[in-house]
Amino acid sequence: EVPWEYILPALFFLSISAAMGAEHIIQKSHNKGIPIPKSIPIALLLTEWLFVSPAITPIPTATVTIPEVYVNIATEDGEFAVFDFPSLHPNSQLAPEVYLFYQSIHNKPIPYSIQESWLHSNPFWRQLMLWQQHPPKGTIEEELKNCVGKNCIQVETIKSDLTQKGFQYFIVHLELLHPQMKNEYQSFWRRLLGEPIVASESTEVFLLSLTSKE
Repeated sequence: EVPWEYILPALFFLSISAAMGAEHIIQKSHNKGIPIPKSIPIALLLTEWLFVSPAITPIPTATVTIPEVYVNIATEDGEFAVFDFPSLHPNSQLAPEVYLFYQSIHNKPIPYSIQESWLHSNPFWRQLMLWQQHPPKGTIEEELKNCVGKNCIQVETIKSDLTQKGFQYFIVHLELLHPQMKNEYQSFWRRLLGEPIVASESTEVFLLSLTSKE
């Protein structure tokens, strides 16, 4: 998972290096009396581009089930954001890419981009990300109560903080939670956000506020 802003400069300089290397090989071959047609490097480049890494043919496909809530959100007017949870895959430091696909359906802001640095700088959300890799021994509330110092956060302010940032829906993806944390998270978010307005085997949807809808 590498942002495209980082990939473009890397590809640019790699292309220059590859061109210089190809020119050197061709020139050296000509000096030794072994001419290499200029079409060969182009053919090799096209072969790598089309069939090696990452191959653009055949076009990769995947079966995706779209939660109905995203289709419903897409029909709603007003300016508001959608928070998908968890922020990381279990036992990984990568964000679920499927959230970007869901965003292409509902077209609302989500907290996953280079600009959303607050998510990684906030001690509460940073701790939840850590627990996706290393689940705590006690309950979430017990672990948070053990917090000491300026980085501690009042759990009861989480809902109001999200509302102030413009989030209207909080969607928990149960299949993406760490297996050891699934039941704990279900109970925690219900205590913190109330009962979900939609609950299924794969998702639980919480309505944070209607104040952002005009």
